[in-house]
Parts: sequence; C-alpha cells; structure tokens
Amino acid sequence: KALIDTTTDDYARVLDTNLKGVYLGSREAFKVMRARAGGTILNMASVAGKDAWAGLGLYSASKFAVVGLSRALADEGAPLGIRVSALCPGAVNTGVLTGVDPQQLIQPEDVADAAMYLVTLPRNVEVREMVLDRREPR
Repeated sequence: KALIDTTTDDYARVLDTNLKGVYLGSREAFKVMRARAGGTILNMASVAGKDAWAGLGLYSASKFAVVGLSRALADEGAPLGIRVSALCPGAVNTGVLTGVDPQQLIQPEDVADAAMYLVTLPRNVEVREMVLDRREPR
C-alpha cells in the first residue's frame, strides 16, 4: 500500500514480522554462538532492503532495517568468531505474487543454494550481504 494508506497496525505487523523476528532470532543465536566461540547467522532480507519502490514503504523499511541490524551484528560478532550475513533475494516464486510468470521469478531452490553457500564458507571468509536476483535472458 501507499504509505498514506497504511495504519499503525500495518506498521506493527510488518515490523514485528520482518524486523522483530530477525532481532529475536539473531539475539538468541548470538548468545549460543558466543558460548561456542563461533557460528554463522543468516538473516533473510530482500532487494527491497537495498532499494525501495512505491507501495512497498513499510516492507522496504523493515528490510533495510534487517540489513542494518545484520551489519551491526557482523561487527559485534567478528571478534567472537560469529559471522552474520544478510541474504537479499529479489522476487521469489512462492505463490504470493499473482499475475507474474513463474519463469520470471527466482526459484526457491536458488535461494536455498545461496543460503547454503553463505553458511558453508570457510571460517576466515565473510559475506556481509548477498543480493540474489534473476538474470535477464540475453
């Protein structure tokens, strides 16, 4: 919705889902990983956390916040052996988008492959964020 058409309930729902959930999950994972002296946290953001479009103001704000929180956590975790990455996929074929050719979307297995790549990197390597988008056919 356009920002002017949103309510404070919309705001709370979007931020609680997209940011508070990441905050709570990251905080608890961080505690466990600090005790274990290492680990990897992968937060799901979006290309909407790197750019914004009309009608997606609240969603974009929440995903920008996820990217920012992930960067801060990466700095906090570095001395403790904890890596934090934000994965920022474009539109994914999840069935949520209607009227879009599924072939024009990123496939869920591609997001899963990118996530596996990020969490299996050697301990001395970090990718703070990865943007995953569909390549246009040539």
